[in-house]
Amino acid sequence: MKKLLFAAGLLCFGLSTTTTFAQDVKQDGNQKTASRLDPKRVAAMRANRLEKELSLTADQKTKVESILSSVVMTPDNREAVEKETEQKIKAVLTPDQVKKYDDMIAKRQEMKKQQLDAAQAK
Repeated sequence: MKKLLFAAGLLCFGLSTTTTFAQDVKQDGNQKTASRLDPKRVAAMRANRLEKELSLTADQKTKVESILSSVVMTPDNREAVEKETEQKIKAVLTPDQVKKYDDMIAKRQEMKKQQLDAAQAK
């Protein structure tokens, strides 16, 4: 009888652990998908990153987040919108912050170029 109860308890524990793990993975997956699809959340994440990288003030962060959340890109207008967004953000920044921002953009473009080159080499 004890063996049967132990086996039943072990089975219940195993099932509950598997179910809990599956739910955690699904929730994480949904959060990642939601962050890709929700423009306001993406804008907030980008503003947070810029706040850390450029030491933005609270007012600057609010303005940058507003600029980023108003951006609507399509494959056809992507380059023009990125340039316009950069100019709007630079208008909010101090000269030192603009230099750091330009450096960030240059690094990002270099990384994109390296990734493209690596993909073409395959």
